[in-house]
Amino acid sequence: MKRKISLIALLMAILMVFSACGSGGSNSKEADSSEATASTANAAEKTKAETQGPPVDLTMAFLVTGSIPADLQLVEDEVNKIVTPAINAKIKLMPLNFGAAMQQYNLMLSSGEKLDLMITFPTTYTSLVGQGRIQEIGPLLDEYGQGVKDALGNYLKGSMVNGKIYGVRPISEIGGNGGFVVRKDIVDKYGIDLSGIKTFSDIGNVLKAIKDKEPNAYPLGISSQGMSILQVEASFKYDTLSDSFGVLMDYGQDLKVVNYFESQEYKDKLKLMRDWYQKGYIMQSIATSKEDQHTLIKTGKVYSYISPSKPGIATQESAQNGYDCYVQEYSKPFASTFNVSLWQWVVPVSCKTPDKAVQMLNLMYTNADLENLLAWGIEGKHYEKKSDGTIGFPSGVTDKTSGYFTNQPWMFGNEFLTHVWTGNPADIWEQTKKFNESAVISKAMGFAFDSTSVKSEVVALNNIWQQYRMGLENGAVDPEKIYPQFISKLKAAGIEKVIAEKQKQLDAWAQQNNVK
Repeated sequence: MKRKISLIALLMAILMVFSACGSGGSNSKEADSSEATASTANAAEKTKAETQGPPVDLTMAFLVTGSIPADLQLVEDEVNKIVTPAINAKIKLMPLNFGAAMQQYNLMLSSGEKLDLMITFPTTYTSLVGQGRIQEIGPLLDEYGQGVKDALGNYLKGSMVNGKIYGVRPISEIGGNGGFVVRKDIVDKYGIDLSGIKTFSDIGNVLKAIKDKEPNAYPLGISSQGMSILQVEASFKYDTLSDSFGVLMDYGQDLKVVNYFESQEYKDKLKLMRDWYQKGYIMQSIATSKEDQHTLIKTGKVYSYISPSKPGIATQESAQNGYDCYVQEYSKPFASTFNVSLWQWVVPVSCKTPDKAVQMLNLMYTNADLENLLAWGIEGKHYEKKSDGTIGFPSGVTDKTSGYFTNQPWMFGNEFLTHVWTGNPADIWEQTKKFNESAVISKAMGFAFDSTSVKSEVVALNNIWQQYRMGLENGAVDPEKIYPQFISKLKAAGIEKVIAEKQKQLDAWAQQNNVK
């Protein structure tokens, strides 16, 4: 979802698609409990620490935009001053660039290279479970991760696959709404009005205004590395039920599973994307670009993208883009199981000490000092506290000169334990909790599709979607010619069989959980 989609946004984004993303329901109470959990964390950590023998080495992979932080080793040393006494482990931090991380993950997981903790990409969580590449950690959470469980509360529902827990989502916003991220200087320079953006299609008016003033520019770029614009955008309105091969329409309020790819909404959006692309609103290399949205903005190749939105999103995206940005929201906040599983901390099967990995997770969700180190670096060197209660760069330090500025506090476990970066309201986490409460929750929240009986069909469908997605859903090919081929191949690969199986499982789940 994220960036959720993100990266929904993440990449969703979504995203994210969407930076950012997901939840297991209306969880303000559970989110509030994270603060209470933190107060008891030290006692819990001491009971789990094993002080005999040398520290266990743990390699932890996380995602960054741009280059590897220059002060990574300094931060790692400070992290281990907390981790080693608490759980008798030594952490090796492994930051991976968003654009290259998917390939690196695949290589590491295939080769069995040492990797003990990693955060998943959007849409990969359930597939990693199905491929047997990550470990079940539910029983270990019962034994070593009570702090995680207390902090997440009902969020854990969205991490279940076949009734088992294989990962835990970072605590932040529980979902996302559609957001249009655009460079502030361009909007201000030409007096462009963003208030008219009420729906996704309204964005076209702003893209036209930018194109008219900047004819040599491409106003709109990719939403998240490896995800199409429409893939991120769909996550704001439809419950994709893990893989998009059979979805719930209307914010997941209708429990009838349908083929979204054959819906009129999808057809209309394909035509819209094609229209934008032909008018030069969308970057022409979008279907093959290997650069993420932040890099494209930084280098001036595009001026905007679609992203999951949330409180504080403008400050977050501005920092990552290298330009101040506006974010105009155009849909209601929405949360589904997909949002929850969009980003998950998981333990690969190559990890030989999963108990230690889960103990590390427990620290990440309960220890504020550790959270702030991972999120912001070392106080006094990478950030300093401001008079208004927020934090910012020390004098003379910028995002370009800082040795550690990942600007992704949502990623490292419990965002509500981190300091608030300057430019955001000091009460941003309270705003986020209210945002969570306002989200439309899919009726299928907590449902996880078991694709075992249609595994070969899902693999084939994914391959087909991968083949057509970036061209069709970014407007790079003519839908009049290509769309019929896409639908024909989906049907030949068994999408109707997958939808029928998904509906069968959803009906049984709904009956068991009294969901109507």
